[in-house]
Amino acid sequence: MGFLCLTNLYAISRLGKYAFIALDDYVKQKNNGIAEPIFDHSIIPNKTGIKAWNKTNLIKN
Repeated sequence: MGFLCLTNLYAISRLGKYAFIALDDYVKQKNNGIAEPIFDHSIIPNKTGIKAWNKTNLIKN
């Protein structure tokens, strides 16, 4: 359990900055009056290793 806890804390510390960037963008979109904010992957500064984020897949039809 301790090893699992450390693994999760490590992952949170590495991914936290990206989560805050996405949250800030979401809040800005909501404050601008957008009813359903859309995640735009271009706001993430380092996209190394990301292959699944395609804007056309993220827009609701």
